[in-house]
Amino acid sequence: MLFRKLVGVIIILITSIVSLNRIFLPVDNQEDKNLFSTSNVIQDIQVISKEPHSVEHPQERSRVREYLYVRLAECGADPVVFYYDSVESYKKKRITIGNVYGVLEPAGKKASSYVMLIAHLDSRFTNLVKGKEQLSLGAADDGYGLGVILELIRISRLYQKQWSQGIKILFTDSEEYGLDGIKHAYSFDKHIFDKVGLIINFEARGVKGPAVLFETSVNNKKVIELYKHSKKPTAFSLTSAVYSILPNYTDFSVLKEDFPGMNFSVVDNLNYYHTAKDNIENISGRSIQHYGVQTQEIVKEYLVNKKYSSPDYLLSDSNVVYFSIPYLGIIVLSNLLYFSLNIFILVIFLIITLFYVKQSRIRLVNILKITGVNTLYIIVTSIALYFVSRFFSQTNGLEYKLISLAYVDEEYPVLILSLGTSVVFFRWLYAKHMNSSKATLPEYMASGILVLMLLSAITLFLAGDSTLFFVSLLCGVLSYVSLLFKYSKFISLLGLIVTLLYLIPLLYLLYVALAFGSLPIINALVLFFVWTLFPTFSAFTGTYD
Repeated sequence: MLFRKLVGVIIILITSIVSLNRIFLPVDNQEDKNLFSTSNVIQDIQVISKEPHSVEHPQERSRVREYLYVRLAECGADPVVFYYDSVESYKKKRITIGNVYGVLEPAGKKASSYVMLIAHLDSRFTNLVKGKEQLSLGAADDGYGLGVILELIRISRLYQKQWSQGIKILFTDSEEYGLDGIKHAYSFDKHIFDKVGLIINFEARGVKGPAVLFETSVNNKKVIELYKHSKKPTAFSLTSAVYSILPNYTDFSVLKEDFPGMNFSVVDNLNYYHTAKDNIENISGRSIQHYGVQTQEIVKEYLVNKKYSSPDYLLSDSNVVYFSIPYLGIIVLSNLLYFSLNIFILVIFLIITLFYVKQSRIRLVNILKITGVNTLYIIVTSIALYFVSRFFSQTNGLEYKLISLAYVDEEYPVLILSLGTSVVFFRWLYAKHMNSSKATLPEYMASGILVLMLLSAITLFLAGDSTLFFVSLLCGVLSYVSLLFKYSKFISLLGLIVTLLYLIPLLYLLYVALAFGSLPIINALVLFFVWTLFPTFSAFTGTYD
């Protein structure tokens, strides 16, 4: 038993480490000129991010616009600048908006459909952080998007003779100030969107981490089928639901109801977002490479496959459920299959529970006791961490917000200490249940699975997506069933590994997206998941048999 505990701990540590995004992210390939190169992107970002280029900086923004115009001309995209006088004013001053637009056709012919690549050329205007004015240099937001698009064009032109479709490029102005650039383009020059069959928008809400496909157009079935050509996919249908509650919009927000499309962004380190820390020194080469590795195959598939020759090809009448697991790739399920699997999980759980009841391995009173005590503990610790997050927001001179509370000093030590303490005491509570109450592993597993099922139903009703809980439920029920068999410990270990591979990066992405104010939410989620993971681990080690 001691040996299995040691092995289990080692496996959990290794799984936790390899699931972290820095290991999962690709590195730059500087040898092969036929592959996406981060080094080329960085050269563009160095020019773009020399100085702030927001709506407050017309000359600097003009310099960036001119640079992008020249780069597109070098690529043969025959660029045009569309100028507009903003309908609104910034600080009682009229703003001149200039979007840069270019087109690349297949060799020797006009395309009948196009993929449009979009990024914005302006950086964030003055942002007040802890009472001090901050100006971003826009290295990540949106130097990442601009540089990645230019590199994608370079790669795509290497096989231009194979194209059946074309590329349209739109570098929008004044995205940071009310999405003015894309709104004006779509209102006054809508012809540039003619025959566009796919939109790919590039954003950055932070400076590092994986480039996440965090949003798609409505009825995304065929869009996700195209996305499956991606390498190192990082995508969750859940994130569209989360994004809908965040106070953020992108150029894609204006277009997603009318065009099939994908929206990519890094979301890690909100403390650098819209500040002077968004500069060339703080960019992440691996994040840039991840943008490219994911999207270059998508762009290639769209350009060379004749089935996309109709701009309506990617239109669909249904959505799909999808999520990615490091090293296992993207999992895509139709709504019918996803619903059926959830019903199957519920039915299997009920059947096995009845079997355990007949064997006297489950007593309802113990399940109710475990559920009540654990739920109370989660509520109390989450309330306590709510006050912790409020305290640190006040000590940092920030107004507390449950969502998007950024710029908190030493947030990660506080996060690790808070969650670590919460989990350690929960582990003590688990041992107390199993020892003093003489509860069984099936009882503890059953209580955790029931709670996850309830949470899954609630999130499905409120957000329309419950994939956050799906993998844990599936693996938890498999472990629950496996207790009936001789080799249950190995099934439990496999379920534990898959669950951790899925949960660790997803929970981390949720935290960095929601930021420090969400500490009580993240605490509750972590505890709800370890509720089923503790007995799964015990099933492997043989504890409480």
